[in-house]
Amino acid sequence: MFAKDLNKTKLGSAKYTIIQSFKFDASHNLKKEDFSYLSPQSLIDLMKCFCHHGHTYSLDVEWEGFPTDQEPMISPFGQLKGYTELLVKCCDHHNLNEVFDFPTTLENIGNWFYKRLLVWNSEKLKLKSIVLQEGSNNRVKVESL
Repeated sequence: MFAKDLNKTKLGSAKYTIIQSFKFDASHNLKKEDFSYLSPQSLIDLMKCFCHHGHTYSLDVEWEGFPTDQEPMISPFGQLKGYTELLVKCCDHHNLNEVFDFPTTLENIGNWFYKRLLVWNSEKLKLKSIVLQEGSNNRVKVESL
């Protein structure tokens, strides 16, 4: 599409997803007593997680928005980024066991980010999902039902 044709678009006829990415480093360890529901074999597989260790985490936040021709910006990216960065700073270079009062599983940490980012929901902007990745292989996606 050429720039001269931009005024012919109908922004309201589509839905948009804004994706912002963040990284942080943190340490933690899981506690055996939180996983008593697991089989003995599963506990053996989890043994390395009971020792204090660290990860590089990646956080992708997806916002679904509905711009209109009258209001073509869903939300200033800087506002969304600034608030998310405050949450990331709570975790960056910290022992997550000292930050949170719950088991520091990827699912729980992802839920913590998701619940706090919901405050930005409005008619024009909805939190679609977050994806929290631990290292290079493991990730969890949290989204509304």
